[in-house]
Amino acid sequence: MSFHYDGMFKKKTPESTELGDAPVFMFFHCVEAAPPEDDPKHGNTIITDTRRLLSSLPESTVERLKKISLEYRTSLFKQQEFVHTSPVVVTHPMTGELALRYHEPWGPEKTKMHPTYVTSVGYDLESSDKDEDADFVTETLQQRLYSEEFAHWHQWVKGEFVVMDNVSQLHARTKLGMGGRHMRRIHLN
Repeated sequence: MSFHYDGMFKKKTPESTELGDAPVFMFFHCVEAAPPEDDPKHGNTIITDTRRLLSSLPESTVERLKKISLEYRTSLFKQQEFVHTSPVVVTHPMTGELALRYHEPWGPEKTKMHPTYVTSVGYDLESSDKDEDADFVTETLQQRLYSEEFAHWHQWVKGEFVVMDNVSQLHARTKLGMGGRHMRRIHLN
């Protein structure tokens, strides 16, 4: 599962025509971890601290990222007619630190389920031109999001609880093995 933050494809109200109701925190409970016979890399959650990632980038790169907003489209949750729009760099509402808002592009070559398409705001979907801003963001972040310098690869243990900051951290999941896992999640503001 691609890097993302939770709530980006959630409607604020049932009548809303815009997507994006991201919680500040997420509380996870591992009811059942991946079974020991599965590959230990299966079912892990990759948690990346975007504050540290941003602080490692050259100032000129951060300044360019601050000027870019992206649009995200998916058929997940039956919201294909809606678009989620967000600046790439945001200010954390509690700490005032800069953080990243990003969903990794996840096309049909990576999933059989619901692809997520990422474009810059104002990009013409009918155009054959390169989307330079969206490409710049992906090229800047892709390897860093998975890097052990910024990412924690969390292997779940049955009964474990984890609290995540959904503003300053992005998360992804490695593929699930045959045994799967059972997680519960609560969003908190």
